[in-house]
Amino acid sequence: MKAMNNVIALDPPVAAPDAPISAAPAVARTKASAAERLLYIEPIRVYAMSLVVFIHVAAILAPHYNTISLTDWWTSNFYHALSKGGPPIFTIVSGALLLGISKDQPLGVFFKKRFLKVLIPFLGWAAVYLAWRVVFRGEPLAPQDMLRLLLGGVVYDHLWFIKMILGLYLATPVLRVYVQSATRANLRYFLIVWFVAWTLLPTISRLLNMQINLDLVVMTNYVGYFIGGYYLRDVFLKPKQILPTLLIVVGALLFTQYSTYALTMAKDGQLDDFFLNNQGFNMVIVSAGMFLFLKSLPWADIYARFPRFQKVVLYLASCSLGVYFVHMLIMELLGSGKLGFVIDSYTLGTLIGIPLTAVLTFVLSVGVVTVIKRIPGLKLFVP
Repeated sequence: MKAMNNVIALDPPVAAPDAPISAAPAVARTKASAAERLLYIEPIRVYAMSLVVFIHVAAILAPHYNTISLTDWWTSNFYHALSKGGPPIFTIVSGALLLGISKDQPLGVFFKKRFLKVLIPFLGWAAVYLAWRVVFRGEPLAPQDMLRLLLGGVVYDHLWFIKMILGLYLATPVLRVYVQSATRANLRYFLIVWFVAWTLLPTISRLLNMQINLDLVVMTNYVGYFIGGYYLRDVFLKPKQILPTLLIVVGALLFTQYSTYALTMAKDGQLDDFFLNNQGFNMVIVSAGMFLFLKSLPWADIYARFPRFQKVVLYLASCSLGVYFVHMLIMELLGSGKLGFVIDSYTLGTLIGIPLTAVLTFVLSVGVVTVIKRIPGLKLFVP
């Protein structure tokens, strides 16, 4: 399936033997064919990509509490929190698919099909964004500055995710051996320790104003989302569990919005984004909850009823990596005024301007990716 050959997670999952599992009360583990399991991947990928575009539009206003109206700031805060799940959900999808491939896959095959397929576009787009910073933004970057940004810094705000996912790719052959050999109980233990150490302890440290150090080495950063995706790959919500799951997600989002406001007020209007951290416990709840909700929808029935919708979803999913790379250029160009007009977060007011700019940016990015895909020498950069 062509739509699968793009960002982050590329192969269909291969069933791995599991030890018996006692299902958690909130979910049920069911048997599903490979085809049925794959149906949810594309819509979740499109959803996550739309969140990534959305957050880069909404986040622009977040640091300006003292210089914009309270209404505009709260609108930005609302959209900002609502769209924070993009990168974690992408990572969950990656683990659900990539870790399911046979652990005996030769390393050469893995790096040719997976690692290089993301590394080469990353290097190409990094060069584009470095040039953009010099030409469009007028930044005086010397060659050594560019090299330093590429190797150890941030070329552009959104490219951090690609560097992170490349790191997970390097660890994937090792992680496959672990997850495919581990029992469900052992995987749960891994995820519980990661959640406590990487999401709860920082919150406790912040609340108590004291440092709690626990160096777990392998249970850090986004690896919990990655392995969590593998753990959840065959977990589907029952119909009666969907509404409670959504209510929990909504509760976590409201907590995120109000906590961000309260912390920002405590700093006299200086943005405090502690609870907007992608590894925060609230973001884990939002990301895992939305992943389970979306994958549990009856996609086979939806596609059977709306076949054209399926074609749109498949195509948008096939453009997701390209959209990820190009959307920041489109967003900045729309807001620069260099086209003779300005479309940004304030267009028609923030309530409309933020989603309007995000949707337009997404649509134009898909259009640009579509053109690039048709150019033989360049389509390598939007696989």
